[in-house]
Order: sequence, then structure tokens, then C-alpha cells
Amino acid sequence: MEKYKFLFTIDPTSNPILLDDSTSILGEEISLLRDEEDGKDTQLQFSSIHLNELDDPIVIWSRGESLRRIYLGVNAILLGYFDDPNKPSYFFRLSNLYKGSERITPNNIEPTIPMFPYSSIETKMSTDITSQLIFLSKTNKDILALLLQFGTGSSWINLYSILDTLKYYSGLKKIDIIKMTNVEDNVKAFTGMANNFGLLGINARHGEVGWSKPQKSITLKDAIYTIISLARTYLNEVYKFNIPTLNKPDDVDSIWTFDFHF
Repeated sequence: MEKYKFLFTIDPTSNPILLDDSTSILGEEISLLRDEEDGKDTQLQFSSIHLNELDDPIVIWSRGESLRRIYLGVNAILLGYFDDPNKPSYFFRLSNLYKGSERITPNNIEPTIPMFPYSSIETKMSTDITSQLIFLSKTNKDILALLLQFGTGSSWINLYSILDTLKYYSGLKKIDIIKMTNVEDNVKAFTGMANNFGLLGINARHGEVGWSKPQKSITLKDAIYTIISLARTYLNEVYKFNIPTLNKPDDVDSIWTFDFHF
């Protein structure tokens, strides 16, 4: 039996950079595979052994979408959202679903996103940090939540949701990651900004409630920098990773606010 029972093709318009990359990203949990046949365009495929136990194309697509976000979330933490003026280099969308040569893409896809997209298949943890984070997300709710949230995008609302998760779990561990990261002023400015309809309009967490504008504001660039920095501090402190301090990007124009729901 082949290792992967199901394969997703990746929308080539969602990220040409991935197609230009000469290396395949391989792993048992989540895999990006290059399909290179003579005389045909290179195609990038996405799969996981955690899809093998399923049969219903809608359920397969939903689990695949959740695994995609986990992959995107890992890269958001490790690479940031800063590397390309149009899209992060690791971004992609699923295009079609295949079982062997049979296309089984469900119609009218509106997938739910399962919070636990893994099967009971046992896997081994690799030495690279990307694989380690994915592997640990199977047994650690904090890492799983962070990867799914970071994989959903860099909107003000989602960044605030990530901050909630980080504050909750760091509180359980009795560590003050905000003070450890030395971003107290940034966090205060971010929460005031994210909550304020007068400043952000429909991008704010709240509607119009008559609040005055906060005294301090923060750019989205600095908000992203702050939240990713907090996540790195948390993972380093709790799981003893050695993720380096995030370099603050200087070019505001290099930030692309994206939402992975589409």
C-alpha cells in the first residue's frame, strides 16, 4: 500500500514560490511532495498519513485543511509573516483531492476545522524544529492551539486570540512571558488598538461602544512582531527550544495581512 492514501493538489496560483523551490518538504505528519513527470508541469501535492483512516471526502478535506493550517502556523512562528510583500513564501491553498488517480474533491466545500486532526497512527519525532512542533502538537493542547491560530492569519482579531491563548497557558505555567520578552508597552498598545472601533473600524475586536481612542497606538507590523516574539518566548521557556529572537522588520510595506479562510 502506498504511504499516502489521499493527495491534495495545491493551487499553483496561491504561491508560485513554492513551485520554484527545488526541494521537497517531507515528513510523516504533514508532507509537501513534488510530482515531476516528463513533459508535464511540476505539481506540488500535500498529504499526511493521518488522512489514511478516512473515507468521506468532506471529512478528509476538513482534516486536510486543519493540517494545512498547522503547517502554516509552524512557519509563521519560525519565519514570521515578513518575508514577501505579497504572501509569505510558505503559504498555499488546497486545490483538489485525489484517491489514486480518482478526483474526489467534494462539491460546495465549506469545511469545519477540527481542533484535533490527527489519527492514532504512531510516528517518530524528527530532529528539525518544524517536525518537532508538529509532533508535539499531538499531545500538547497549547502547541496545537497556537499552530492552528497562527495558521489562520495575521488579522488584528486573530492576533488578539493568539495573545489570549499565550496568556492563558503561560499563566498556568506561572511564567510572565510579556515581562520576559520585554514587550509590556507593545502589548498594552496592541490591546487598546485591537479593541478600538474608532481606530480599526470593522477590523477591531469590538463594534462601536463609544470608547475614546487609546493614548498609544501600534502598527500592525509591530503587533505581529510582538505576538510572534511572545510565542517564541513561551515555546523556548516551556519546551526548551532555542528559537532565536525575532528580528524586527524595518520595512512596513513588507507586511501583508492575510486571512487563510479563503
